[in-house]
Amino acid sequence: MAARTWGGGSNTPATGSWKVAANWTGDTVPQNNDLITFDGTDTTDCTVDVATNVMLEVTMAAGYTGTLTPQFAVSTYDWVLASGTVDNSVHNPSHLIKGNFTQTGGTWTRGNGILDFQGNVLQDINFTDALEDIRITQTSIAIFRLQNDLSCKSIKVTDGIFNPNGYDVTASGSIIIDASTGAEVRGVGLNGSTITTSSFIRWLGKAGNLLDFNATATWYLDVTDGDNSTVEYVEVAYSDASAGEQIDASDGTSVDSVVGSTTNWLWNSPIDIAQRGGITINHGAAEPIVRQNSALTGELTKSDRLTGEFSKEGRLTGNLTAKDRLTGVIEHE
Repeated sequence: MAARTWGGGSNTPATGSWKVAANWTGDTVPQNNDLITFDGTDTTDCTVDVATNVMLEVTMAAGYTGTLTPQFAVSTYDWVLASGTVDNSVHNPSHLIKGNFTQTGGTWTRGNGILDFQGNVLQDINFTDALEDIRITQTSIAIFRLQNDLSCKSIKVTDGIFNPNGYDVTASGSIIIDASTGAEVRGVGLNGSTITTSSFIRWLGKAGNLLDFNATATWYLDVTDGDNSTVEYVEVAYSDASAGEQIDASDGTSVDSVVGSTTNWLWNSPIDIAQRGGITINHGAAEPIVRQNSALTGELTKSDRLTGEFSKEGRLTGNLTAKDRLTGVIEHE
């Protein structure tokens, strides 16, 4: 491990190329586990014109007013942006982050690449500028924990623990959390958070290992594309999804952990209509049993389900549309 400062080598000023040894302290290109610093020593712009080794830390400190333009991936444990500019829009590189990701100043201009978080332990994310597509592929015990509101293009979690930590998450694209490959959610960390996507969600657990959205206080969900959203094998509490499309969790694999604590979620909850009773359905009622001159009326839309036994002059009227399903035994007109 060595400390390498930009502009600290024999080239004065630095010539703008990361891979030129004379632009760095000790006239040596940064190696694995080096500590990289951009500061007032030299404010010349730097182009990352070679794929980097995995640094221990990249720090753009106060006093650096230049621009770092990655042409290739930057791989590091910690990345601290306090001053200067990182411009990813020119070459659209992807970056590997194995530690903390912190912004206290400066400017991050995102591109069309991917920020791949591959930590082995806790990774704290404290960034104010909007980020690229985020992929979280940590080890199963690692935690991706927010220390500020997060804005990005999309999020895909395939391993590790996603912890909003009470902060807001806004994605212009989809938010995918796939526990079938090892992903987890720190449910309590959802308390007070607002999760917003201008696209869809795909939240997948598996039998015997439900994806944990068990907050202990209200958290908010705003999904624009409900029709293409998928929720399977999840357990949810205290989610208010009223700002966006209804979330369909009615396939029988998911659990409303605290019954009545969710808003604008569709659950598989049976309703029993007994002797000469009547009910009007306005979405969300599933598995009614209509028997002995009972009447069931209303309009079932989108993904509402109606199942059960219809017998002895039971009457069923209304409009079934879109993905509605009607199953059961209908007899004795």
